[in-house]
Amino acid sequence: MPCGTRADLAAHCNVNKSTVTRWDQAGKLVWTDDGLIDFEKSLELIGQAADPAKHGVRLRHQRVRDTKSLESAMNDSSPATNTMPVQTGTAGFDRLPADPAGGSDYSDFNKARALKEAELAKL
Repeated sequence: MPCGTRADLAAHCNVNKSTVTRWDQAGKLVWTDDGLIDFEKSLELIGQAADPAKHGVRLRHQRVRDTKSLESAMNDSSPATNTMPVQTGTAGFDRLPADPAGGSDYSDFNKARALKEAELAKL
């Protein structure tokens, strides 16, 4: 069970430290007795609270971050920095499928949302 500080969690999840602070203020972080954050349990709580409507946005932003990381690694000629691994994935949001096509919770959610918006438009 990996544990660490807010800065460690931010680096682990590839997010800003301010994001981890917001998660803490929202009560989404699980703290151990020695004052460290339990990464697995915290990311599980964060994933459960994720808004399914934002899943596509998370995927798009992650692709942009991955592309920027790869471009900077390719442009840098220093061999020491090219060995640094590129983090992929989002902060515990992998409970929704990456490909929202066909029968997934994500597509069901979007269908229901579209029906709701159509009914509201009729009003």
